[in-house]
Amino acid sequence: LKQRPPQWPSFDYADNSSTVESLWQLAGPDATLLALIVEAYPARVTWAEKINFAKDKRVHIVLLSSGDALAKSLGATTAADLPKFYLYVKGQELPLFSSEAKITWPQIREKIAERLIAVGIERMAPSAVTAPPVVQQTEQTITASWNQFEVQLLDLTSAMYYILKEEIPRRQLIEGENMTALKLWIHMLKKYAPGTVPIRRLFYRIDEWLSQTSQVSAEQWIAKVDSVQSDLGYPLPTNMTWIACRGSKPYLRGYSCGLWTLLHTITVEAFRIEQNNPSFDAAVEVIEPIHQFIYRYFSCEACGKHFHNHVEKTDKSAIRRAADSIMWLWRTHNIVNKILAKSQSEDPAFPKQQFPPASICAPCHNNDGFVESEVLNFLIAYYSDIKTDSAEGGALKSAASKRFNPRFVVGVDKVDRLEQAEQRLRRENLDANPQRRWKHIDANDYVKPYDPSSGSHFFYLFWLSIMAAAIFITYMKYRRNRTKFWKTFYYYNDYKL
Repeated sequence: LKQRPPQWPSFDYADNSSTVESLWQLAGPDATLLALIVEAYPARVTWAEKINFAKDKRVHIVLLSSGDALAKSLGATTAADLPKFYLYVKGQELPLFSSEAKITWPQIREKIAERLIAVGIERMAPSAVTAPPVVQQTEQTITASWNQFEVQLLDLTSAMYYILKEEIPRRQLIEGENMTALKLWIHMLKKYAPGTVPIRRLFYRIDEWLSQTSQVSAEQWIAKVDSVQSDLGYPLPTNMTWIACRGSKPYLRGYSCGLWTLLHTITVEAFRIEQNNPSFDAAVEVIEPIHQFIYRYFSCEACGKHFHNHVEKTDKSAIRRAADSIMWLWRTHNIVNKILAKSQSEDPAFPKQQFPPASICAPCHNNDGFVESEVLNFLIAYYSDIKTDSAEGGALKSAASKRFNPRFVVGVDKVDRLEQAEQRLRRENLDANPQRRWKHIDANDYVKPYDPSSGSHFFYLFWLSIMAAAIFITYMKYRRNRTKFWKTFYYYNDYKL
């Protein structure tokens, strides 16, 4: 562009002789992340990322050609695998993240945003641009209140949708241990995912599909999720909306908050279903699926490794009952909150603290700290009270006015029976629009749909023929005697006169 505005980034390819060191020098003193994207022309993905992070001086995005020496050294030479993405942190010689194969624009954007939070880097405020004063209202400051810390169904469904559509398909091919981890995770969601019956049916069908395969590509995964979503009427909304998990800035809280809320709600749902099941093993049925998913699929790889190390140090023999998993996850979350408190990655409008605070659960505290028996009761009640508020334009609508009706709590056995019944119907090749059914007079239930190939239709035809013959004979007799009848009637009346 010959008349490109001065604040616009450069859309040109980097010099063929560029090295990582020379690119850091061109990035400027404020740059902390160096993002290399190898892409063929037209480089729409790279251009989109450059525009998205143009005002963030701590992210320097570079466009490379597959023929460049640096791209060849990174192994990005196969055209079918482009674009590929490599993320460097200042002071590190090797890339912190390398895409295994082709990557999308939302995946790159999310990876950079997650890395900014994970390494404690705050995105800088937008640089000054000549514009009317009204346009300078860029980000809305959110006033923190406890209404926004309640469990919202929209936060849960948004987190589940992001997991299915963004987190899992980041791997171009899922197999081996990654496939085992995915099967554990989906099987757990099939049993304990919060929400509606269609949501549980969604995970039931994906679980059935995964049980029949040993590997799946990202394209196959996305196609299957879209297909099941469509069949069930989109139980997970395709537009992610955060209510209680909405941050004061677009890149704060959101998915990470929604994921934590989902995990806590899963442990409470497992408690509700399995609390009286003596054979239930919380470490195997709940903690291990969560562990494997965070370790292998969470987009913040550093967070996943820390979580993995924490789980490996855990005495799993102490996690047997469903209540044990609730308390283990609560302790783990408070450890994370303590580490992140007052860090640069913290949302200033929602400061990290030990949960629950005394302001919302006074019995949970005494002079020595937490009263864990009271904490358990609080967590069960807190994560069972799922609200169904909606949002308009990012603002809370009908706040705290609606809750998920406990009478409609999903039962895994009910969902299983419902799906199994539908599978039987599909195997019998019954159409969604049922055929007309005949009913015997002396029967209580409908019989099978009418089948012309059966012998029963001869029975009906025989009796219909008899009835038609009787009607015909009666009519002919009437015609024969009609004249005689009227003559008798006429002379009878004449005699009376």
